[in-house]
Formats: sequence, C-alpha cells, structure tokens
Amino acid sequence: MISAKEQQSMIMMTLSLPGTHESYFHFSISTAAYDDLTISDNYRWVTQDRISYLPATQYLGPGLTTISLKGVIYTELNKDSYFLLDRLRNLASKGKPFVLTSGIGKLHGLYLVESITDQQNVFFSDGLPRKISFTINLKQFGGEVCQQSTTQIQKKREQLAQPKNGKSSK
Repeated sequence: MISAKEQQSMIMMTLSLPGTHESYFHFSISTAAYDDLTISDNYRWVTQDRISYLPATQYLGPGLTTISLKGVIYTELNKDSYFLLDRLRNLASKGKPFVLTSGIGKLHGLYLVESITDQQNVFFSDGLPRKISFTINLKQFGGEVCQQSTTQIQKKREQLAQPKNGKSSK
C-alpha cells in the first residue's frame, strides 16, 4: 500500500481550477502518467509590405506557450482509471483556465485544455480497454488576468513557505 506522502511525491503535474480544492486533475504514476512532454514557445512578428523595398518586420512580443502531454493509462492496474480522461473532459468543458503546477511545485501559470485525444486498444472481454494512449494539448491563457492571478498565487505560496516567526532562512 502506498502512503499519502509517497502518492503525493508521484504527482508529475496538476491542473486545478483557481480558488477551488475539488476541481483538479493529477498526472501521476498511479493515474495518467505522461511519457512525452513538449513545450512550444511562440514569438509574434508582424510584416508590413512596402513599395520598392523589402517588407518591414516588427517584433510584437512573446506569444502563448503550448504544452503537449502524451502518455498511456493501463486500466489493468486500476479499473477506475478508465474514467480519468472523461473526468478531465468534464473539467475542461467548464470553459475555465486551470492553474498548471509541476510535481516539484513550479507554478507555470494559467492554461486551458485545447484538446484531448485518446486511443483505446487491447480490450478485456467486457469491452474495457487495457491500454489507453492519450494526447492532451494545453494552451497558455494570456492577458493581464493571467499575470495577476499567477503572481497572487506565487506570492501566497511564498508566504506559506516562510517560517512562522517571520524570519527568513536566507
């Protein structure tokens, strides 16, 4: 049997709705482990055509980051894991951004679920798949609201990490 502390240490990444404790999704060894993580950063440029000259380009700033998670769920290990992607689809259908946190506590900011794709194969006799391969695409939720929310969350985490006597350990 795995202790709560050991189970917590196996969390790879968490999506949670800001301000709630109930609406979250853990990517972990015991639930939906991803084995491929792709992060794409974009940079925005605009091009303006000019007569008799090459087009002029101007840098507008960073674009939105996208994250792709690919992994496999083996339902033999936990039959309830068959419903994990349905749970994530239900959370994503609320149309709200999630706070994305890595397993080591790094706050990535607000992200929305852009798409969920799964492929089921190797079936039990009752039709339940033994293996579910998935791809989940996340897109950064931009704007000032994002900056304010993630900054406030990070400050709160830092306050909680401070010793109770008010002295810093630095």
